Amino acid sequence: MAKRKQAPDWQQYNQRILAALDLRAEFEALGIEIINGREKADGWAECRAFGREDTNPSAAVNLQSGRYRDLGGEGLSLSLWDLAVHLKRFGKWADAREHYATKAGVASPKEPLRDPAIHLDFMPWNDGLAALWCRTKPGVSVESLRANGARLARYRDQYTVVCLPVFGPGTTAADPIGWVLWNTTGKDLPVWHGKGKPPTWAKMKTTGGSESGLIGQHALDRLTAAGADPARQLLWKVEGPTDLLALWAIIPPEKRDNHLVLTNSGGAQENPQPWMQALFAGRNVVVVGDADVPGQAGAAKWAAWAAKVAGEVRLVKAEAMGFEVTETHGKDVRDWITGITA
Repeated sequence: MAKRKQAPDWQQYNQRILAALDLRAEFEALGIEIINGREKADGWAECRAFGREDTNPSAAVNLQSGRYRDLGGEGLSLSLWDLAVHLKRFGKWADAREHYATKAGVASPKEPLRDPAIHLDFMPWNDGLAALWCRTKPGVSVESLRANGARLARYRDQYTVVCLPVFGPGTTAADPIGWVLWNTTGKDLPVWHGKGKPPTWAKMKTTGGSESGLIGQHALDRLTAAGADPARQLLWKVEGPTDLLALWAIIPPEKRDNHLVLTNSGGAQENPQPWMQALFAGRNVVVVGDADVPGQAGAAKWAAWAAKVAGEVRLVKAEAMGFEVTETHGKDVRDWITGITA
């Protein structure tokens, strides 16, 4: 039997390009003012934010992973190619990446890449457009979307979507390893099952090429920050992205640096991955699943796993929220929030 050809690795392709570039010079060529001095051991170097006055530098670039982060303003988190598009040097991020690949002398793969963002053309953020989608998901706010790294994009040139990034072992210092999408109109999106096969339709979809990881940029930023004190951080692990967004929205602003919300990208049945242990280690953890059989079993699994490394773990059962456990499609954290806030 012929050996099946392995698809090109988009992350490896990106890393080969970035490793061959002088990233400090490339950021400066885009007009980013990097503050004098060496980057930190993790690759971050302070810079001034673009597009606004920034007397006290509140942005940073990572000279290893090629990311730009603005800790003020719109809270932008962009890859080098996204940044080049944002600064109007290119029309699409894929064109920018190919420009840098050519400059770095890195040949494009002969087979198509399964890059999770390949069918996404990112757009400037628009609160009104985001609010349109929020009306279809009571409990979710525009502020919670922005805090957790949401982007707006055109998907396959047909749908305007809200996108949430999925992060892997590199967390927010590295490029997202996947994207979760919703149609801004609230209507379904196509889920493709291979060439020649008709799509099915879903309210939420994960792009092709996405890998399993964690969602919750706000939490990941704080869990991995230099000097983070695990004993002062309460980590909420919920089952789905809209639960994360709704729970974040009701946390008082003054407590958001210490009450942190994460979810995994693969649903109730997904297993925790070894690299995630460092994020749970020493923290007080609360795990909440949906009020159905898979959700309760999944929450118990994550709580048992977290108990091996966390300071303290609490498992919130469906009954504690006043919900009966159903076989499938049970009520969730967002239902509980909208119930108490109605």
